[in-house]
Amino acid sequence: MFAEFMELANAMDPKAEKSDLEPLRKRLEEHQVTKVDSSLVEQLMSKVRTLTTSMTEKAEFAELEQVKLQVNALNGSAAESKESSTKEAEAVQAKFSAMTRAVGRCVSAEELQRSVEDLTAEIDKKADSSKIDLLVSQVEILSDVITPKLKRGAGGRPGTAKKKGFGKAETTAPPEHASREMQ
Repeated sequence: MFAEFMELANAMDPKAEKSDLEPLRKRLEEHQVTKVDSSLVEQLMSKVRTLTTSMTEKAEFAELEQVKLQVNALNGSAAESKESSTKEAEAVQAKFSAMTRAVGRCVSAEELQRSVEDLTAEIDKKADSSKIDLLVSQVEILSDVITPKLKRGAGGRPGTAKKKGFGKAETTAPPEHASREMQ
C-alpha cells in the first residue's frame, strides 16, 4: 500500500506541491513501517485531495484561459458583426431616404394623365392650325393664279356667276382669250 501511495505521490508531483509531501515520504522511509498508521493514511489522503484539487484548479485555469480567449475572439467577431450590421443598416437607411426623395419628386399618375391630355390637345390644335395654314396658303396660291385671269376676263366676275343669273341682268360675253385660259 505504501508503494501505491508513493506512486500516486510521484504521479501527481507538481513542483509547487512537492515540498508538502517530502516530509511524509522521509518519515515513512525512516520507519519502514509495515503497517500504515491510520493518521498517516488520513494525512496522505488529505494531501492527495489537496493535490487533486490544486491540479483540477490548474487544469480548470488552463481551460478557463482557453474559454477566455474564445470569449474574447467571439466578442471581437461580435463587435465586428455589429459594426458591419450597423454599416449595412446605415446603407439601407440611405437608400430608403433616396428612394423616398425620388418618390416625392415623381409625378402622380393623375398628373401624368392630365399632362398627356393637355399635350394631346395642344398637338391637335397645332395640327388643326397647320391644316388651316396649309389651306390658307393653297387658297392664296390659287388666288394668285386666278386673279390675273379674272382681271383679264369680264368685269372681274367668274363666268359661272353670269350663267346662273347672279348680279346684273346684262350679259356680256367674255372675250375669247379669257375663256381659253380658264379651260
